Amino acid sequence: QVHAAMYVLDLVLPPEVTGGAPVAILLHTDADMLQGAAKPSSDLVGGMQVKIRLVQSQGWVVISVLEHEWAALSSDAAKVHGIREQLLPHVGRDKAAGGGQAGG
Repeated sequence: QVHAAMYVLDLVLPPEVTGGAPVAILLHTDADMLQGAAKPSSDLVGGMQVKIRLVQSQGWVVISVLEHEWAALSSDAAKVHGIREQLLPHVGRDKAAGGGQAGG
């Protein structure tokens, strides 16, 4: 378990891995969603929105994964592709800008 801003995070990538800010991946269940929301993928309950904002305020990048959307992906390859697409904008940014250290 990793804690940030007094919250437990589901999965993290530390700065040593990302080459920049730490990344938190949060898995959201139906309980995290507003009931009757028109767009479930963007309507998180207030408590979850606060959690995300507080974690971000500590310098973390937060990637939200909705459990039902994850389950709907047809294969492990599709899941890897989906996470990779969400991570790419956040990995190696500081290294590309001249910050960070080369890992090996």
